[in-house]
Amino acid sequence: MRARIIHTSVVFVVTFVAAALFSSVPGSLFNQCFADDSASEQAEALFQQAQKLCEGKDEPEDVDKVVALYRQAAELGHSEAQRILGYCYSNGKGVPKDKAEAVKWQRKAAEQGNIVAQVNLGDSYYYGSGVPVDKAEAVKWYLKAAEKGEPMGQNMLGLCYMEGLGIPQNAKEAVKWWKKAAEQGQRSAQFNLGSAYMIGAGVKMNKKEGIKWIQKAADQEERDALAALGICYYLGDGVAHNGEKAIKFLRKAAQKEQPQAQHYLAVCYYDGVGVPVNKEEAIKWWQKSAENGFPPAQNMLAMFYSTGEYVPKDEAKAAELWQKAAEQGFPNAQFSLGLCYLMGEGVEMDKTEGVKWLRKATDQGDLYATAALGMCYYRGEGVPEDKAEGIKLLRKAANNGHVRAKEILKDIESEKNEQ
Repeated sequence: MRARIIHTSVVFVVTFVAAALFSSVPGSLFNQCFADDSASEQAEALFQQAQKLCEGKDEPEDVDKVVALYRQAAELGHSEAQRILGYCYSNGKGVPKDKAEAVKWQRKAAEQGNIVAQVNLGDSYYYGSGVPVDKAEAVKWYLKAAEKGEPMGQNMLGLCYMEGLGIPQNAKEAVKWWKKAAEQGQRSAQFNLGSAYMIGAGVKMNKKEGIKWIQKAADQEERDALAALGICYYLGDGVAHNGEKAIKFLRKAAQKEQPQAQHYLAVCYYDGVGVPVNKEEAIKWWQKSAENGFPPAQNMLAMFYSTGEYVPKDEAKAAELWQKAAEQGFPNAQFSLGLCYLMGEGVEMDKTEGVKWLRKATDQGDLYATAALGMCYYRGEGVPEDKAEGIKLLRKAANNGHVRAKEILKDIESEKNEQ
């Protein structure tokens, strides 16, 4: 049995995207600073000296001096200086990079009520940067910032509610917080809110409203929103199908290394949707998407390496790509990897390993894997022979429309009649 070559028809899956670590922190030492009225006059004076040295500059001329001033202010209890010093340690600005030290200073600021530091501390616990991963502790700090109206905290709190991370899953509560952040213009929240409307998660499905919020995020160059909008135009989901618009948004997102957009851009080039057919360009974008870890792209590229179509034939490379996609739970790749092990194509033959991957794909409803696993049981390949189990699996595949399984069952029945 050979691995089937599938022309992709990947269903658009909306992914709720977490904010980048310390994404609420300014890109330099001197933006988004808030005076701490409770700090001592001395601390405030030191803080203002540091601010003045940074004023109007992308990077201060004497970073060491600026950081020393922030440190003095921070040690005197100035919360904004503490937050900025934490940022310096997190990014190695004027001090050696030290995530644990960054957390220490973010915590000091957060405990004084600095809302940006509270989000940053939440991020540290969410991603395990400088401290062990602790989603519940992350939620605690996100909630403190969210309740004071901080949009990044609201967005991340919404994510935790939607996914049930550190707090019981509650889609309606997620949408509530995303709305608060989205209305403040927070682009990740706009995308997440739009995605919720598109699939009816925590709110009644409303494609028009979903597109509205995704568009707002895309207008801010949010890469996942650009990808989602491009896919919507490709599929005609919530908007009229429009190949040219699909290409426009997909290309923007793909150039930002968004793997799903890279995959769909490849599909458009392969099929000539919104652009002339260009197989080489399709392969190029599938390769980029595969390198970025997107399973459908890894699966597609593996099939081309398996057949030698558009790329030099390389069964080992095909098996390697199928392995990567299979380990991420992609059923088509699990099926193909199972066949590789059964037949020793691109890997050393290992029928037991082959059956393992066929079973994983079967458990996800892949009919080709179900039929193949049925044949393994019927013949005793990789598992003890069990003809009854084999026929049961073949019948399951056949009853769900697998043509070859139907033919095999007929052959088995004919053999029985001849005996």
